Parts: sequence; structure tokens; C-alpha cells
Amino acid sequence: MLTMSFFTDLLGAVMAPKVLAALGGALALILADFVLGVFLSAKQGKFDVRKLPQFLSTSVLPYVGSLVLLALFVGVSPVLETVFFAVTAAVAVKYLADIKDKLGGIFTGLVLQSPVAVKAPVVMPDQPVQSQAQIQPVQPRAPDELK
Repeated sequence: MLTMSFFTDLLGAVMAPKVLAALGGALALILADFVLGVFLSAKQGKFDVRKLPQFLSTSVLPYVGSLVLLALFVGVSPVLETVFFAVTAAVAVKYLADIKDKLGGIFTGLVLQSPVAVKAPVVMPDQPVQSQAQIQPVQPRAPDELK
């Protein structure tokens, strides 16, 4: 039976650990963006399962394929290693921005208030609560009445 450690060992033999870590991070961001995109489109009522293959083939697989191919050939030349890390950084920045936008769309309309900023009314247990009808307005006094 094939286990995850088999795949990890196989990839570790083909790629350097820093390349594998960068590739894994970029692929995790791509997956997170994909899941958030599906969730956001479902929340907005725009999700169509028939458009999913087209989205995968145009917006996900080109990034995944190019990163994996570059990662496989990093050992050939130091220049390719530099190109791989530059492309991986650019893809990571792009997907982080997309994830931020999607999270903003998911949490639109959500109002969070800090318990420190919102002051609750204080009611003393030995004093009755007064309604607005029971509170009498204070009449201003003339300066000569204050003496």
C-alpha cells in the first residue's frame, strides 16, 4: 500500500527541501483560493458546477503545471532555481491578494464590535431602573439663584 511518506520520500529525492517547501506553500495558496472562490460564488448564488472545469483549466491548472515543471527542473541550472523562486513568489502574492478579496466578499456585511468599545448600561441592583417617562428634565438656573 502506498503511503504519504512514500510520496514525500520520492519528492524529496527529486527536489531540494527548499524547493519542495516553496512549491507546497504556493499549491496550498492556490487550493485555498479555489475553495474560497467556490464558497463565495455559492454564497452569492452564482455557483454553476458546469463552469467548474473551465475555471480549473484556465485559472488553476496553468499555475500548478508551470510551478511543478519549474520545480522539477530546478536542479538543472542555478538560473532555473532563481526563476522558480521568483515565479513562486509572484504566484504567492497574486493568490494572497485574491484570498484577501474573497475573504472580504465572504464577510461583507458582518459587523464586529469590540466589547471594550461598546459600553453596556450599568444598572445598580439597589436602585430601580427609570424609564424615559419618569426622568424629569433639569431646568437651568439663573446665576443669581446659585448663590
